[in-house]
Amino acid sequence: SKIDGIKMMYTEGDLLTFKVWSSGDAYLRVFMFATEDFIIFPNNWEQSFMLKANETYEFPQKIEITLDAGGAKKETNRLVFVLLKRDIPYTGDVDYKLITDWIMSIPPDERAIKSFGFEVVKQ
Repeated sequence: SKIDGIKMMYTEGDLLTFKVWSSGDAYLRVFMFATEDFIIFPNNWEQSFMLKANETYEFPQKIEITLDAGGAKKETNRLVFVLLKRDIPYTGDVDYKLITDWIMSIPPDERAIKSFGFEVVKQ
């Protein structure tokens, strides 16, 4: 799998966009951890679907994700991408430990994980 478009640094107000490619059919989950934690995909507007092998998909598809610095001069964020062989929903609270436990409960041969750190700086 390959994730493109994540920058190391954003300015508050920038939009978060990225592209996902997988060598096999996969289902995507994206989480963002910062001052507040969020489920980026799937969400209330964009439902889970199977990404077909060897095709590139742009996200988000129906919404805009505007980044902010969480009231600070700069905020460190972490995006975690989980590609799954099966459509396994995450139904727990949006919490780093709970999400990490959920990811680790999925057999390693059924998931691929990519993680990116970035900063959002106040304008």
